[in-house]
Amino acid sequence: MQSKYTTIRETLALFPARHFEYDTIVIERERKLYIRQTPLQIIKASCQKYWSSYEGRRDSVVALMNFKQKVPIPVSIHKAIYLFPTHSPNHLDNSWIAFEHVARFDKKQNPGQPEQTLVTFKNGYTQTLDVSVHTFEKQWQRTFELMYKSGRIEL
Repeated sequence: MQSKYTTIRETLALFPARHFEYDTIVIERERKLYIRQTPLQIIKASCQKYWSSYEGRRDSVVALMNFKQKVPIPVSIHKAIYLFPTHSPNHLDNSWIAFEHVARFDKKQNPGQPEQTLVTFKNGYTQTLDVSVHTFEKQWQRTFELMYKSGRIEL
């Protein structure tokens, strides 16, 4: 268990935890960490570590991409660390997903239950999220557009 964390290239996702000893479960390529910061606190601290602020990054994305809600964040353009939220950043169920580590995402079939998305990361790790495939795909596509416009992806 750690008190603080900074996102790195190996960070796959930040998942909220409802636990009295930690607030976030961080998944990296090779390990799982339990952190005493909320996912949003980690994103904000990570932006600052990489010489910017969360608010500045968010404001730039809103102005340049015209995204208003659930804005993907370029935590570090130089290191190509782009994460997108699954819900509003302050929502209790919000997870942050690193674009580059997503291998695939599929609708999880649970008849009679709210739609969920099964995310498979490139290292084989899977996670079920309480978000529709449509919403997840939209967030993934918006992050792709952001990466393309910022020069991180070439077609």
